[in-house]
Amino acid sequence: MAKFCQLTLILHISVVGLAFADDSWKYELLDKENGNRARHQAAPLNYNEELAQKAQRWADQLAAECGKMHHEDTSSSPNAQYNGEGLGENIHFAGMVGGSPTNMQQFGERMAPGAADDWYDEEKYYPWPEFTGQELPHMVFHFTQEVWQGTREVGYGLGARDGCPSIYVVGRYYPGGNVLPMFGQNVLPPQ
Repeated sequence: MAKFCQLTLILHISVVGLAFADDSWKYELLDKENGNRARHQAAPLNYNEELAQKAQRWADQLAAECGKMHHEDTSSSPNAQYNGEGLGENIHFAGMVGGSPTNMQQFGERMAPGAADDWYDEEKYYPWPEFTGQELPHMVFHFTQEVWQGTREVGYGLGARDGCPSIYVVGRYYPGGNVLPMFGQNVLPPQ
């Protein structure tokens, strides 16, 4: 009986360890996003598992479509809403040329934290010192969502499947950002 209990405990610890290792990319991504937010005087995001489930569903859908990248309709899809409001969404796509690794999920977990860097890189296109107009270049909306002052929570999903040479990282943000005309008070210059 004692050997059975010991074996069960070892198996339980091993399974828990694997699960934690599989989720480590999420916390690395969260740390990077919060570092980027700190540069713009935005409070750190809190991780929300319900948002993560919604992000995961959309990431899985994108991986199933393999090669397509598009946003989920926040006005009509319950998966893109939280507390009756549309969510903010960032999507990162990484593709392989000339095949794909044997295990796309593991490849995706290694690559996913880099999404924060790619989203933040759009900062160079933002019309500083303060945007007050009605139009922004479309290539800044990942950056602005990432540093949006009013956003407090985030969840991430990773879509990857063997046979598809692409990975998809989806971030779901609450409350969502990128609301006109509120850019001036929500996207602050870096310090």
